[in-house]
This record gives sequence, structure tokens and C-alpha cells, in this order.
Amino acid sequence: MDTVCDQATSSLKPMLTAGDPMSEAEVLVLGRWRVGTPERQAAAIVASLAAWNTVGWPPGMASYTAIAAEDETSVLHLSRWREARAARGFTAEAKHRWAAVVDEAVPGAQRLEVEGYRAYDGIHVADAAPGCLVLVDIDADDSASARRWMDAML
Repeated sequence: MDTVCDQATSSLKPMLTAGDPMSEAEVLVLGRWRVGTPERQAAAIVASLAAWNTVGWPPGMASYTAIAAEDETSVLHLSRWREARAARGFTAEAKHRWAAVVDEAVPGAQRLEVEGYRAYDGIHVADAAPGCLVLVDIDADDSASARRWMDAML
């Protein structure tokens, strides 16, 4: 798969994406790293995208995005997967090789958390420049209640 890496910038922070961020995805995996400084933050973003050239693009991954967090010390990673089995396969096999390539460029990054999410719905505005990613975590009694809440918000 050919991967295209575009840099889109809001007024403050860089975001780099590989793959097709608008393709269908069943599973979203969001991770956060603490890297310490704005310079290491930028280096981690570049290294995380460049690592795919070394490790190879995983089967079933639709896109990968690295985003500089506003705190200037963290990086958010969002990978979009066409199916849950592909995401689990990457976690079990190639993730360590990919992380080793990033660690070589930016040693000492603290991997704080990784969470998997099931894609449900979203809004896309044609030809709009990216500017903000909003993450919302709610407590709901069940998945039907969570869907009703999400439908009301969208």
C-alpha cells in the first residue's frame, strides 16, 4: 500500500497523517505518549510516521495520525482499523518493532495509555482543514444509551 503523508496544521500544533483518514474503520485505537519538550514532541511525531517505512504498513490499518497535544509534552496517536482482528494482530506482532524504531529516534518516551474504541458515527465537512479533535468519555448504562446520547450530540 502506498502511504501518503500530509502535514496539516491548525494555528498552533502539527498533525501528520498516513493512509486514508476518511476510509471506513471499525476500530479506533488512541494512545498517548509523554515526551517532555516541544522539540521532542515534534521529533516523536515525525519518527512515528517514518517508522511505517521501516516496519511496513500493517494489513487492515486504514490510517494513522499523530497529533501534538496542547501541553507541548505529549503526542496523541490515532490508528483507524478496518476490523478488530487486524488491530489485535498488530498489537501482538509488529507493534514492538514499530515502537523500537520510534524509540531509536526519541528515546525515553513514556507510553501512558492505549484505548480501543468502536467507531459509531461522526461528522465530516467536505474540504475543511482540520483544526480540532474533541474526545468525549461518558458513563452510560449500556451501549444503546451511549448511542442515544451520541446521536443527540451530533
